[in-house]
Amino acid sequence: MHRLVGGETLTTNRRQQDAGERAALEIWRTGSREQALNLLADRGRVHATDSADDASRGMLTAWNETRSRWGDACDVVDNLVVLAARNHDAALLNTGAQSLRRAAGELGREHRYALPGGGHLTLAVGDIVRVRANDYRSRRGAGPDVLNGYRAVVTDISDDHQVQIAWRRKDPDGTTGFGQAWLSVGDFTGGALSLGYAMTIAASQGLTTDTALVYGLGANAYALYPGITRARTANHLWLPTEALEDAETRAQLGEPRDDAEALDRALQAYATLLRQDRADTMVSDQLRAAPEPVAVPRPAEGEVAFPAWTDRQARPYGALSTAQLEARRLATTLRAAATTEHAADEQTRQAQEAAAAAAENPSAGQRTAQAAAAVLAVADQLAEQAQREADIAGGAATTAEQAKDIKEKIETASGRGRIALRLAGTSRAEQHSLLIQYARQLTDASEEQQRAERAATQARRQAWQTLHSSPYAESLRAHGGLGEAPDDVTVMRHQFAAMRAHLPVLAAQVDTARAEAAQQARTEALELRARASDLRTAADQLKAEQQLRQKIIAQAPQRHLADEAARDAALLRRQRQRAPQPRAEAEPILYSSFTRQPPTRATGLFS
Repeated sequence: MHRLVGGETLTTNRRQQDAGERAALEIWRTGSREQALNLLADRGRVHATDSADDASRGMLTAWNETRSRWGDACDVVDNLVVLAARNHDAALLNTGAQSLRRAAGELGREHRYALPGGGHLTLAVGDIVRVRANDYRSRRGAGPDVLNGYRAVVTDISDDHQVQIAWRRKDPDGTTGFGQAWLSVGDFTGGALSLGYAMTIAASQGLTTDTALVYGLGANAYALYPGITRARTANHLWLPTEALEDAETRAQLGEPRDDAEALDRALQAYATLLRQDRADTMVSDQLRAAPEPVAVPRPAEGEVAFPAWTDRQARPYGALSTAQLEARRLATTLRAAATTEHAADEQTRQAQEAAAAAAENPSAGQRTAQAAAAVLAVADQLAEQAQREADIAGGAATTAEQAKDIKEKIETASGRGRIALRLAGTSRAEQHSLLIQYARQLTDASEEQQRAERAATQARRQAWQTLHSSPYAESLRAHGGLGEAPDDVTVMRHQFAAMRAHLPVLAAQVDTARAEAAQQARTEALELRARASDLRTAADQLKAEQQLRQKIIAQAPQRHLADEAARDAALLRRQRQRAPQPRAEAEPILYSSFTRQPPTRATGLFS
């Protein structure tokens, strides 16, 4: 159609801000999709997971983290979108995003609506939704138009379960305005409204956002391109390796050894699938006479014999397509082997250092116990000082109480007459002098009591802080090392004594842990070296397969063509066998740790 009407050609990409993304998309448009995917992966835009559920979990985690950049729900609508090729996957991602928000307490009043066909739709105040039908209300004077494709926020649910939505829109003059409308139950139970956290790539056509998170499974090359071009700042793609690789390839290669291998295998498998896609054609092209079937080439008689590509013992990687066998896979395997060998060297170094430390005298545990004992000694000295000050405060309190009693008696006696005082062997002058003396004694004793109490409190706190802030508090947790300071200094000193008694056990624990760490490092080093050896073997086998195919091309070209055709046919059969069957309705998944559960409940929660 583009050729027929003389359509315009895109020459400048003004949407993507990242130069790497622009370069990758330009390469994509030339047909070099695998190169474009690799470039996106190098920019950190492609994320490989093991299973489809892992991909959903990764996407929802990324969505939950990314949306925190925008506080307002309308800002999230404008700047973030989750995309999938199939309605089923979009529905699962919508359910997961809603469950995350419900678990976070971000949603308000909600209602569960029955849909035709036995399905259900749960909506809550605060949910992001998408309008899926046109309602030209302005033509009948019933408010603003509610148009297909609007993404909005649920702002209210009435007692009769009508839903109010609000959306942000660009007015013709370039300013930003807001629209608001009520939808009846009949409106959206008829399909006019759905959750709008995620949508299909097809539904996102024409959308521009800040960040797009795209689920790649089920999208061919022509469906994927609109998905990875929606965002200005970043377009991220998730690929589930297990669902993309065929069983035979996975059996040959085994589980990915690390994230780098998982990403590389996901890219290889996805690129293989994308190469199977064909561009859309005109119906008239389909009406032309079918071409004669091309005969599968057969090996010519007299050609040099080589092991069959299906002989796994002679050719472990014979089933790989030429694209899968290209230098990138060999280079990746060699790079993984070198990385694993480096990790093995590091583990060996750590094991040697740990063994050397274990042989020291005093041992690490003994040094730790000695250092902890020194800290406890300082803490106990401070506790002892606190105890002395507490005793001084107690003595001063007794003295003050005695002075107070005598002072009160003198004050009582001072009220008698002169003759009575003379008969008692004293005088007013003597009584006055005694009153001053015991008043001073009471004041001095009270002040000494207060000083000693303050000093005792300070010393007690310093004693506990000395331990609590030391590196050994965690090791002495069982004896209260991380607890609150005891109010009774005697109790505190008893705890210190119990901690000192525990130090030999602590020394043994440290030395045992060091010995176990050394043994663990040695074990991991051996495992890593074995893994590196396996990778080197795999690299040798890949290189041997490449060299063998070059020989076959040179010495038995007909055999090479026959092998290539047979591999492609086997790959196509495997792809058809694992192609997903269409479903009438999305099967619900309960997102409890993102694992698939039987559909016995309407919605799921993140636990």
